[in-house]
Amino acid sequence: MTLIEMLDKFMNYKQTEGLTKPTIQGYYEHFHYLNYFLGGDDSNDEVTVELCLFLLS
Repeated sequence: MTLIEMLDKFMNYKQTEGLTKPTIQGYYEHFHYLNYFLGGDDSNDEVTVELCLFLLS
């Protein structure tokens, strides 16, 4: 499963929770930054703990 596919599933779930439009937009904005950092739509197998720690540091 790719990150975009995972985001779609996650966002469908979040929208059923009744989150506000700005909150939903914030999720998409943060995902855009992550996707840009990773250089494209990677599979979930390619995203490691080390990669996430590097992103957050």
